[in-house]
Amino acid sequence: MTLEESKVVGYARVSSREQAENQYALKQQINRLEEAISRFTPEKKVKIFSDIESGNSATRAQYNQMLNLVEQGKITTIFATRWDRLTRNQLIFLHLKEILRSSNTSLQLLDQGEADFSTASGELFADIQGLLAFHERNMLRERVKKGNENRRKRKAACGRAP
Repeated sequence: MTLEESKVVGYARVSSREQAENQYALKQQINRLEEAISRFTPEKKVKIFSDIESGNSATRAQYNQMLNLVEQGKITTIFATRWDRLTRNQLIFLHLKEILRSSNTSLQLLDQGEADFSTASGELFADIQGLLAFHERNMLRERVKKGNENRRKRKAACGRAP
């Protein structure tokens, strides 16, 4: 499918290959996005961008390709499941927000509703949701660090078997 056939796209992301392959988290996101977009624009084919990389990374290939197309006016609506699938980084969040606002691109989050940057209250709500995604990332990093420290104290082997 060429993008000209659809100005409505989806974006899915998981952090690890294990999540994508063994836990089917990426496939689950893609299925939900395809279903939602099909309801939104039933006559169109569905284009889903996806990455297997940290939400903190600014070098996600599919994410950056999608943003380039937004800036070119080739995408009018993006669907994602939640803010944390788009980013868990404050600078990336601010950049995304500015691109969406300047291009007048709609963002539909399946689990969090539409991001509305046209009003102060809507932007505040989006900012709070973004802050919660950053906070969740920081909490996860703390849990992993404490777990690793605990394993070192017990002289236990690290997490997964090779």
